[in-house]
Amino acid sequence: MNSKRVRSLLLSAALLFVLFLSWFIGRSIFVQGPYIKDRSADLRLHRQLMEAMRAPAGELVNRYALNEVTYISRVTSLSRQWIVWYDDQLNIKAQMEEAQIDAAQALAIGEQNGIAASAIQFGWVKDRPAIIVEDQNRELALDAATLEKLMLYEKR
Repeated sequence: MNSKRVRSLLLSAALLFVLFLSWFIGRSIFVQGPYIKDRSADLRLHRQLMEAMRAPAGELVNRYALNEVTYISRVTSLSRQWIVWYDDQLNIKAQMEEAQIDAAQALAIGEQNGIAASAIQFGWVKDRPAIIVEDQNRELALDAATLEKLMLYEKR
């Protein structure tokens, strides 16, 4: 009887393991699959931008979608770092030298508007390149060149 009990426990453990493995694989495919596919497409666009600009180095900063999807990349070209805003057809909407962007002043403006943020992001708001300062409750968009307030968005 002991051998039957051991066999039964081993079978139950094996079935439980198969059930857990099935759940894990299903979750990976159905939950993370679309994110991985989107990220792959974003990186492909970034590589195409790098080739078109003949830039030796760069990174995809983010993808920002408000009314339309805009991709933002940091590109090193001619010994300078540029922030480039572009669409999915690789049409460059704006390009700024990163040294011209006053991140410290943007964070100070965010604090004046009640947003305590530790970092900035980039976006595209009202057909202008934007610096995005955000916390859990609000998102403030500032024009990247002039730091003019473009939008204050309350999250819900």
